[in-house]
Amino acid sequence: MSFRYRFILSFLTIEVIFISLIVFFNFTSLSKLSHSLIEEKIETGTTLFTEMVKTPLIVFDLATLDDQSKSFVQLKNIAAVKVFDKDGRLVSRASIDPTLDIDDFTIFSHDVMKDERTFRLKNVPIVIKGEEIGYAKILFELTESLKIVEDNRKLTFLLIMIEITISSFFAYFIGQRLTNTLNQLTQYAKQIANGDDSTVEDNIIRGDEISILSDTFALMQQKIEERNAKLHEMVETLQEDILQRKELEDKLRFAKNINRTFIESANAIIAVIDRDGVMININPYGERFCGYTQEKIASEPYFWSRFLQPHMQDKVTGIISNARDGNITESFQNAWISKEGVERMFEWSNALVNDENGQMQYVTTIGIDITEQKEHQLALEKAKEEAEAAAKAKSDFLANMSHEIRTPLNGIIGLTELVLKTELEAKQRDFLEKSNISSHALLDVINDILDYSKIEAGKFVLENKPFDVKSVLNNIMSLFEFQAVQKGLTLRLDVSLLESIMIGDALRLTQILTNLVGNAIKFTETGSIFIHVMMTSEDENNVYLQFCIEDTGIGMNEKAKMKIFQEFSQADTSITRQFGGTGLGLAISKQLVTMMGGDIWVESEPNRGSRFFFTTEFGKMKSFTPAMQSEEIAVDPQKLNAIKGSRILLAEDNKINQLVVVELLEELGMVVEIAENGQKAVEYASSKDYSLILMDIQMPLLDGFEATRVIRKLANNIDTPIIALSAAVMQKDRELTSEVGMNAHLSKPINKNELFKALVQWISPKTDSLPTKTVENPITKSQFEGEIEGIDMAELIDRIGNDTEKIKRYMLYFCSEYENIESKIDSLKIGDETFKNLVHTLKGISGNLSMKEIYPLASALEVSNDPDQIKDITHKLVIASVEMVQNIRNFYSEDDEIIQSEVYTREALETYIRELIDDLVQSKIIAPARVELLNKMLKYCVDDDVRERTIEYLYAYEYDEALPLLKNMIGLP
Repeated sequence: MSFRYRFILSFLTIEVIFISLIVFFNFTSLSKLSHSLIEEKIETGTTLFTEMVKTPLIVFDLATLDDQSKSFVQLKNIAAVKVFDKDGRLVSRASIDPTLDIDDFTIFSHDVMKDERTFRLKNVPIVIKGEEIGYAKILFELTESLKIVEDNRKLTFLLIMIEITISSFFAYFIGQRLTNTLNQLTQYAKQIANGDDSTVEDNIIRGDEISILSDTFALMQQKIEERNAKLHEMVETLQEDILQRKELEDKLRFAKNINRTFIESANAIIAVIDRDGVMININPYGERFCGYTQEKIASEPYFWSRFLQPHMQDKVTGIISNARDGNITESFQNAWISKEGVERMFEWSNALVNDENGQMQYVTTIGIDITEQKEHQLALEKAKEEAEAAAKAKSDFLANMSHEIRTPLNGIIGLTELVLKTELEAKQRDFLEKSNISSHALLDVINDILDYSKIEAGKFVLENKPFDVKSVLNNIMSLFEFQAVQKGLTLRLDVSLLESIMIGDALRLTQILTNLVGNAIKFTETGSIFIHVMMTSEDENNVYLQFCIEDTGIGMNEKAKMKIFQEFSQADTSITRQFGGTGLGLAISKQLVTMMGGDIWVESEPNRGSRFFFTTEFGKMKSFTPAMQSEEIAVDPQKLNAIKGSRILLAEDNKINQLVVVELLEELGMVVEIAENGQKAVEYASSKDYSLILMDIQMPLLDGFEATRVIRKLANNIDTPIIALSAAVMQKDRELTSEVGMNAHLSKPINKNELFKALVQWISPKTDSLPTKTVENPITKSQFEGEIEGIDMAELIDRIGNDTEKIKRYMLYFCSEYENIESKIDSLKIGDETFKNLVHTLKGISGNLSMKEIYPLASALEVSNDPDQIKDITHKLVIASVEMVQNIRNFYSEDDEIIQSEVYTREALETYIRELIDDLVQSKIIAPARVELLNKMLKYCVDDDVRERTIEYLYAYEYDEALPLLKNMIGLP
C-alpha cells in the first residue's frame, strides 16, 4: 500500500476515533445530566406535592386538597394527580388534560408511551412522622424533556457523520498534496543528487498541508462552539426548572402558613399530647374554651384531665397509656368542662405519631363540638320511644278491646243459637237470625282487629308443620261454593303442582285465600271466580308457589290499587257503604304473605274485574307420612299405659324445673313426690318404695352423687332405677353418674320424648301401681299465641305443651327468681361454690324454658376457667337475664297474679276470690283467663263438684248463680 493511502487511512482512523470519543463523552455527560435533571424534577415535584397535601389530608379538608391538587397540575411536566386516604378511598383528583385518565397507567416508576407522548407514573406514600396517612398517584409528562435529549443525540450523530466526511476529504487532499510535495522533493533531491541546481518552488515548501489541518481544526472548533451553545441553552432550561422548584417551595411554605392559619382559626379543639401526657400544643379555640393558656396547660402532665367529667378521667387518660403500647382509640365522644363550668360534648378524632424507631411520640387530637347535635339526637330518640310507646299502646288497646268485646259476644252468639233451637214464632226467629248474622259479622270484624293488632305488635307467629295444599284449596272451594251459587257465579279451581305436601302454616294460608276469594265473590255480580295455583320454582329445601284469584267484578282504578293493601282502607267510601267491611282483610293478608316470604299485588281495571296475585315460600317435604301432621309422642302408647300410676321421686331444688317435670309426668298419669334437696331424697327413699327416682346433681345439703350413694345402701333401693336429671352434660359428669350407681343420665333442658323413653325403659309394669284419678276437665286450655323475645317458643311448647297459663306461670316465676340477679351476683365472689351453683341452676332453668341467649352463656360460664373470660361472660349473662325479665314483663302487661307453683296459699286464694266477687257485684265481665286461673287455684282446695259448678256458671255468664258459691268459699254471707 502506498504511503499516501496509509497516511489517509491512519489519519482518518485517528480523526474518527478522536472525534467520536469527544462527541461520545460529551453526549453521555449531557444525557446523564439531562436524565438526572428529569429525575430531580420528578423527585422535587413528588416531595413538594406530598408536603402540600399532608395537612389538609390529616384534617380531611377536601376543599383545600382539591385546591392544592389543581395548583400542582398547573406546573410544567405535571399531567394529573390523585390523592387517596389510608383506607384507599379517593379524596382528591386533578388533571391538566381531560382526555388523560391516571387509572389507564398501571406501571409505576417507568416511562410509558401513550399517543406519542411519554409519561411516568409515581405512587408515593404520604407520611407524617413515620405513619402513612394516605398515598398519591402523580403522572409526569416527559415528552418535551426527552425530546431535547433525543434531538441532541441525533445532532451528535449528524456531527459525527459530517466530521467523518470532512476528515475523509481533507485527509485525501492533504495526503495528495503531501505526497505530491514529497514526490517533488524527492524529484528535486534526485535532481540535486544528479547535480541539478533547480530550486523548490515556494508553494511547495510553504506548508499548505498544515494550513489545511489548521483550517480543519478551526472547523471542528466551530462545531464544538455550536454544541457548547446548545449545552448553554440546556443549562438555561435547567436553571428555569430550578426557579420553578423554588417557586414550588414558596407555594409549599404558603400552604404551611395556610394550614397554620386553619389550625389557629378552626372552630374545634386541636391539640398535641406527648408520651408523658403533656398537652404540648393546643390551638386558640381550645385555649378560649378551657380558660387556660397553652403554657399553663403544658405546665404539667395530664393537666388537661381536669377538663373531663370525673367518671371519664381514667378512661380518657388510659388512651395515652394505650398509645404508648402502639394502640390508639381513633374516635370517641365525651364532655369537657371549662374553667368557668361550661360543659360541652365533643367528638374526638385521634392519630398516633411515631418516631423513627416506631415508638409513640405524639397523639394528635381534634375535638368537634357536637353538643347541639347530641341534644337533637337525644330528642329524636325520645320522640322515637314515645312514638313506639304510642304505637304499642294502640296495639295493646286494640288487642284488649277486641278480647273484651269478643268474650261477651261469644256468649251472645252461643245463647242466640241455643234460643234458635227452641220453638219460636216466625217473627222472633227472623229477629234472632238477623241478630245472629250481625253477631257473626261483628265477630269477624273483631277477629280482624285482633289479628292485625297481634301482627303489628310482633306477637303473631306462623306455624311450620306439614300440610296438604290441595286439601286447603278444596276446603276453600267447599266453603265458598254455596255463596257463589247463591249469586249465580261460577267458582273454578286450577292447580298445577307436582307435590302438594309442604311445610308451612295451613291456617294462615286459608285465612289469606278466604279474604281474597270472599272479596272476589262480594264484589262480583255476574261471571266467575277462578283460583289458579302454580309452582314458580324450587330449590333443595323450599318450594315457591304463586296464587291468583281472578274475578269478573267491579274492578278498580289506579288510585284505588295504590291504597287497597293499607289498613282500614277500601277502594272508596261508597264501597264501605255498599259492601261493608273494616278494610283490614287485605292489610292482614299482605302482612301474612310477607311473613311467608312472598309478595302480593293486584292487576285491575274498572268494570273489567281484578286479578289478585300472591307468592309464598313453603318448606319442601322430602318424605311424608300422615303421622307427621300430628304431635304424637314417639313412644309406644301401650307401654306408657302399662306404667301409668307408677310412683316417682323427683329430687330437684329448683321450682321451675319441679313444675316442668311434674306436669310432664302427671300428664302420663304418674304419681310424683318432690324432694327439695338430696337429704330429703334420702329420707323419702328410706321410708317409701318408688318405681323410679329422678335425681338432680347439684342440690343443697346433699348433692345428687352423695344422695345416690346413700340410697344404694338402703335395702329397699338396691335395684331402684335412678336417673340423673341435670344440666351437667360433660363426659366426666356422665361417668360420675355411672360410678355412684345411677342407671342413666338425662340432660337439661328436658326433652319430653327422651324422658318418656327413659320411663318406659326403666320402669317395670306392675299390677299394684297406684290408682290415678282421671278428671274430665270442663275447661279448654287456651293455646299460647305470640312471641317472647329471647325464647324459642316452638321448642318450649314442644317441651311442656301449648298451655297459656302454664307458660305464663313459668315465665313469671323466672322473673321473681332472677329479677335482681345483678345484686345477687354482686354479693357473691366470682368463681366460688355459691356462684357456680347459681350459674348451674340458671343454666338448667334457662334450658328448660328455651331461653336461647341465656342458656349458651350460662353453659359457657360453667365450663370456663379463664378469669377474664368469666368476668366478661358474667357481665353478658347479667345483661341477658335483665333483658329477659323485662321482655317477659312487657309481654305479660296485665296486672295478673304472679303464679309460682301449683300450690296456692289460703290467703292468696281468699284475696283472688274477693277480687272476683267485687267485680261480679259491679256487673263486670270476668275474662276466661281469670276463670281458668280460679279453676287451677280451687283444684286442691274445694270439693270437685262445687268447683266444677262454679266454673260452669262463670263461663256461661250466670254470675248470679256463681256469686253465692264464691262467697260461701271464704265464709261471706
